[in-house]
Amino acid sequence: MECGTIEVAATVCAARPHDTEKRRFPMSLNSTTCNHPHDHRSNLCWTCYSKERQRLSVESVKVRFWGRVLKTPTCWIWQGARAGGRYPAFKLRGQQVDGHRLAYEWANGPIPIGFHVLHTCDNPPCVNPAHLFLGTEGDNARDKERKGRGRYGKRTHCPAGHPYDEKNTYIYRGWRHCWICKRLAYARWRAKKERT
Repeated sequence: MECGTIEVAATVCAARPHDTEKRRFPMSLNSTTCNHPHDHRSNLCWTCYSKERQRLSVESVKVRFWGRVLKTPTCWIWQGARAGGRYPAFKLRGQQVDGHRLAYEWANGPIPIGFHVLHTCDNPPCVNPAHLFLGTEGDNARDKERKGRGRYGKRTHCPAGHPYDEKNTYIYRGWRHCWICKRLAYARWRAKKERT
């Protein structure tokens, strides 16, 4: 409903009468656009004023948010504060929210409960909605390991210095192990057993 639609305004007024005494600013009834009490400063009725204020606040939040983004040909880099030194942090209604989650919501709608917003570009400060996708916590962990960002993902050699390659590596209970180290440990165990 917009200010100026008299027939809709009359219906709203009949269903929910406006109470000028409860308003924090003086209202006047001398309006030419609708039958609602109007604020003397904005010349909008309270209902239209509230809707307009909400619309402007959402727009101003978006302007404030995108004003802190550096758009490059590939990623849109967040230039504001970062949570944990990595992910975009943005104040919204007095609370800190993750910037990449907010950018995803504005582009694609609400995020279902239990889902994370993941980056295809593997760049935590990126807020480009084209680089963001949804995934579960398990998807996030697998994505992290696949991209080599896991706890031991960047290690290329075992503690003894043998390379982690296809020929020398096996996975046991989710951890990488070295075949050479396993054979040497087995040989030590066997030699110790033969001595006793």
